[in-house]
Amino acid sequence: MKRRSLFLLLFVASTWLAACGGDEAATRWQTPEDEPDASQDLPVDPEPDMAPDLPEEVEPPRVGVAVETDALLSVVRAGELIEVTCRLLDSNDNEIPTDQSEFSIDYSPPGNFVVEADSVRAVRVGLTTARCGHPSLGLVDPTPVEITIEPGPAHTVVTNTTATSVVAGESFDVTCDVFDAYGNPLDEYEPQIVLTPTSANQEVEEGSVTLTVADVYDVVCAVDGASNLQGRLVEIIPGRPASLAISLVPNQPVYAVGQVVELSYIVTDEYGNPIPSAQVNVTSNPAGESFGAGRFRYENEGTYTLAAQVTEPTSSGQTLRQEATIVINSNGPSINCESPGDGAMVNVAPNASVLFTGSVGDVNGVSSVTVNGGGVVVGADGSFSRNVQARFGINFVEIVARDDFDVENSKTCAFLATNNWAPESGFISNSVLLSLLQGAIDDRNPSDIDSLGDLLSRVLNSQGLVNELKSALSSANPLKPSSCDQTVLGICVLRSEVRYQNLEVNGPNSTELTLVTNGLRTNVEVQNLRIRIRVRGQVAGIPYDTEGWVTVDSLAVQLTLDVGLQNNRPKITLRPNSTTVTVGSIDTDFSGLDGGIINIVASLFNGTIRNLLANTVRGFVETEFNEVIDGVVGSLDVSTLGTSFDVPKLDGSGNIQLQFGVNFTDATASTQRLRFGLGTRITPSTTSVGANSLGIPLPPGDIPLDPPVASGTSVRVAVYMGVLNQALHALWRAGFLNVSLGGADVGGGLPAGVSATIQTGLPPVVENLANGEARMMIGAMDINLVYPGIFDEGIRINVGANARTSINLVQDSLEFGNLQIEELFFSTDSVTLDSTTRAIIENFLQNLLQTVINNSLNDALPALPIPTFELPASLTQYNLPGGQQMGIQTSTYQQTLLQYLLHGTFAVYP
Repeated sequence: MKRRSLFLLLFVASTWLAACGGDEAATRWQTPEDEPDASQDLPVDPEPDMAPDLPEEVEPPRVGVAVETDALLSVVRAGELIEVTCRLLDSNDNEIPTDQSEFSIDYSPPGNFVVEADSVRAVRVGLTTARCGHPSLGLVDPTPVEITIEPGPAHTVVTNTTATSVVAGESFDVTCDVFDAYGNPLDEYEPQIVLTPTSANQEVEEGSVTLTVADVYDVVCAVDGASNLQGRLVEIIPGRPASLAISLVPNQPVYAVGQVVELSYIVTDEYGNPIPSAQVNVTSNPAGESFGAGRFRYENEGTYTLAAQVTEPTSSGQTLRQEATIVINSNGPSINCESPGDGAMVNVAPNASVLFTGSVGDVNGVSSVTVNGGGVVVGADGSFSRNVQARFGINFVEIVARDDFDVENSKTCAFLATNNWAPESGFISNSVLLSLLQGAIDDRNPSDIDSLGDLLSRVLNSQGLVNELKSALSSANPLKPSSCDQTVLGICVLRSEVRYQNLEVNGPNSTELTLVTNGLRTNVEVQNLRIRIRVRGQVAGIPYDTEGWVTVDSLAVQLTLDVGLQNNRPKITLRPNSTTVTVGSIDTDFSGLDGGIINIVASLFNGTIRNLLANTVRGFVETEFNEVIDGVVGSLDVSTLGTSFDVPKLDGSGNIQLQFGVNFTDATASTQRLRFGLGTRITPSTTSVGANSLGIPLPPGDIPLDPPVASGTSVRVAVYMGVLNQALHALWRAGFLNVSLGGADVGGGLPAGVSATIQTGLPPVVENLANGEARMMIGAMDINLVYPGIFDEGIRINVGANARTSINLVQDSLEFGNLQIEELFFSTDSVTLDSTTRAIIENFLQNLLQTVINNSLNDALPALPIPTFELPASLTQYNLPGGQQMGIQTSTYQQTLLQYLLHGTFAVYP
């Protein structure tokens, strides 16, 4: 028996020594099932003829006397799996092959781990231990391994505010708490405080926020890549009254006895926020018959003063009071527009019929009245009515009356009609649409930065991935602790240890980003990973020590990023359970080692190290890709207009400031495009016109969310034409069209001394036309015209007009040109004009309206609101232009009835 054991031992030793001193060998293997049977590497008796002379012997079973615990990594992050293996040792500290199911593992403290189906996941930060035991043998490892659990990546960000309701202009504080997916606090992040909607004069400094535009804001602490942002709603309420604006409705030089006159008003705080609940007292002196708040009727001729006064405390402590004087005359006006009144807004669908009512009066009697050219029946009290067809925008009703002496008088009244209104202080949803087609998502050409996929390609091919892999492999050293791999009759004849030394990622590494329903699918392939390892140990007591390479052909990761809105901001999040990892074939290249040791390395890299590599690449791709795309998408904003912009006044006396706000109304992905929708709001900083308004007039029809795309382009921006009407309405409310102009302001070679004082009762309205032009409508203009030699004392003229204009895109601005006034309506109430005088006035009004309309259109919106992305500054670590903007490079412009379309390619702006 001793003779046979000694023979076997010497045989094993000689076999391994021969192998270690032989020629270099390179063994290739694919997966464990492709490996040769391990029995092929076992020693074979070289003298089979001697076997019959030896008694049949069976190696007595070895007895386990100790259990040892090994952890692949001593430091893991919350959310990662814990790789712990148990070994049963005999009295010679040699491992006894044992199925892992025979062991038990005690994790302490138990709250730091979650036991899943066949794995253990770290969840709570702290120092923890793992201890193996063998219950059937009553063995427990006396020295458990220590594992440090560190926080995982940012997952949840909680926003805290010191108030939920704040007066405009006052400050509130914001603090941010960042946690990983398992509730572990993170201190290394510096969240960005994001406010939605954006507004003028908003300030964020060291956690203190100041807002001046009244609204409800979503205040969010944002961390790129964090999937759960818990924001707080904070309402900014108007401050104390600071300004009072009034308007007469209707606005006429003379009112008839019995006619109802209204003094409308708007109260605002020092930042221009309307205060609907402001306490205002409206009075008449002398008194009139009250017809509701601010409305009076008078039965006696005379001059009356209507006054509005704020009765609550004001911001300055001074009294806010405004007055308007009216004249009541039983003989005039000879023509009165009652419903819709001159300057009224009516909620009616375009092309619908509207009953127009009015009245006439003349001491010489009325022989006939026509409304828009059609005769009407006049009642005994001078009243008349007629159905008129309303069109979108400003409608003009021309009334012509003749008295019994065949003297003619006329009056034109204007009303604004639509059944589609946007709130004055609200947002028009999806008024700006940005769509990225597949070419902007990934053009499959990473050499240029002209798609989102190009950003990911830079990240994947950066040193960051290499560093992550090196760190993981270094932390796992030794990849295989020194242990006995083969025994003969209780004696260890093969012992090995495997240690990581170096890593090369030779590539090429590639990414593909593809549009899918509700998200973006990412395909990543990391190729040609070469890991240099050192293998050392003993064969039959004789030491060996060699180095070689293990090559992983490829690691492929596929995941899906979901697209949506969170806290009213675009958000990219990792789709749950969408990540798959595939590890390709593995090669080994060693000198002087035979199949036995190669099989040990093969088993190691097909097991725990394969998982380590897969998990590291998976974690890098999930974290970095999500953070990069989320950071880029989360930066989407409109910077072409800023949060406010100035429009020069018509008389050149200064500027009117308009406030521009943006919120997000859509973020969706389909297989065709990634679309972002923004809502816009344009309001005046100061209110000067107190007239009632139903809101921003919008044409009929829903905003097309996916208008046509020009061929050969990858980005489309669609701006709703209602944005222009938003700007015009804000200008009107700010008093842009209430102005005094001289002859030099109007042009046209007018004589010295000509002047026009304008009050405008309706906001201008634009309507896109099918041929790429636009119609500009302006009405309810009350002009006091002084024209030396004709009207030295001035004459009141009621004016309205329709003008046609071409539209072109110049850089990022709409340019209106070739303005032609197609229809001009004006009347002078009870004053009858001869043909010569009418021609002079018409010529003047043509020049005046050319100036007003041209300036209104071209200055109201100095630039189209074109969305862009700002690349996060952190991207500079990947050799990307962090801090620069990325957006559409316009190549073509197209106009539809409802939108202005820009088609182009995706690019980084210089």
